[in-house]
Formats: sequence, C-alpha cells, structure tokens
Amino acid sequence: MIFRRKNAKGRRGFTVLEVMLVSSMMMAVLATVTVGIRAGHSANEELRRKAVLTAMSSDLMDRLFSINFGTTADPEPTPDQLNELFDDDDFLGDISLSSMRILPGEEGYFFVFANFPYNGTWEVQVTADLNGDGDQDDEREGLDDLFRINLFYDGVLILESMRSFSG
Repeated sequence: MIFRRKNAKGRRGFTVLEVMLVSSMMMAVLATVTVGIRAGHSANEELRRKAVLTAMSSDLMDRLFSINFGTTADPEPTPDQLNELFDDDDFLGDISLSSMRILPGEEGYFFVFANFPYNGTWEVQVTADLNGDGDQDDEREGLDDLFRINLFYDGVLILESMRSFSG
C-alpha cells in the first residue's frame, strides 16, 4: 500500500520544483527540435541548389556536345561567339569545340547568367588533358580528336565529360 500526503485542502498537486523541472525539460526539447528543423531546412536548400546547378550544367554540356567539333585551325573564340553559345536561346552560333581548347593549367572561359537564381560564375574548360593530371603526356592525351570538358561553378567542379571527334 502506498501512502500519499494530502495538502492542506485535501487535494493533490504539483510542487513548484516539479513544475520548474518539467518546464526546463520542455524548453530543452523545444530548443533541440528547433535546431533540427533549421538544420533540415539548410540541408534542403543545399540539395535544391545542387539540383539546380546540376540541371544547368547538364544543359550547358548539351550545348557543348551540339556544336561542331572543329579542327586545330579554328581561331580562338570571340566574346560574341561565347555569348551566343551560352545565352538563353537555341541558336548556338558558329563556335567550335576545338576553338575553345586550352592548355592544362590555363583558365577556361568564364561567364554569368543574368536570370540565374544564384550569383556565381561559371567556367568551362576544354582540354586534351584527359585524366586531369595537369599535363598532356599520357597515352591518348594531347591529340586533336578527344577532349575533356569540365564545367565549374564558383570554382567547384559540377560536371565533367569527354567528347571525341566523330567525323
């Protein structure tokens, strides 16, 4: 048998200490839940950002696969040709992939999009350094019929591919 002490009016109740203890525990749980919700929101926003960047880089890579491969005799592209290639219409201009080729270690071509949801800079690198080791000395590297294409956003590699001449 359990004996309980009744208060002066004969009713049972909580002491101030018990109320303060439960309130403190509830505040700690609420703070933990709030931190978790914020972390989830931040992670969700980062996943959304990565999805948008991946979709955009896929579109850019499609453009680079749609232009002519060209030859080593093609001149370096002009700013107007690059603008035409990366603007928001379906006309890609008369630029060739070979004209965009750079040597390993050189900076590629930089551009920004006016209506893109993030304020960053894109870079495209077309090189014959197929394995990305900074030289063209390995087998099949340095030739004019196979290029590595890297797409960067704010210096972070988003998408890479290779394209060969299919004459």
